[in-house]
Amino acid sequence: MSHPGAAPDQSAYGAPQYAAPTQYVQPVAVPVVVDQETVGSWMLTLFLASLPIVGPIYVLILALGSGSSVAKKSWAIATIVWGLIALVTFVVLWLIFGTLLYTFVSESSQTLSS
Repeated sequence: MSHPGAAPDQSAYGAPQYAAPTQYVQPVAVPVVVDQETVGSWMLTLFLASLPIVGPIYVLILALGSGSSVAKKSWAIATIVWGLIALVTFVVLWLIFGTLLYTFVSESSQTLSS
């Protein structure tokens, strides 16, 4: 409502009046995909991953492929990361203990020969 003497596009309080939007945009519903993983599918996944030759290949396919569920892909990536951590730890410990054993054997052979 405008009062007499006010500009036609201003309200009684001096604030401009804005026209209501002419169109209402309906929000688009995005379908949510829920993985339907069963206990049986996880048992098969764990069984295949535990096989000696097939297992690492299967885990790589799950981690790098696009056909598996998000949960199995994340599990496969975590399995690979833990495997790499274990491998690096094993190599470091092997080098440390190998060096210690070599030092111990070489020192003891020197003391026996003296």
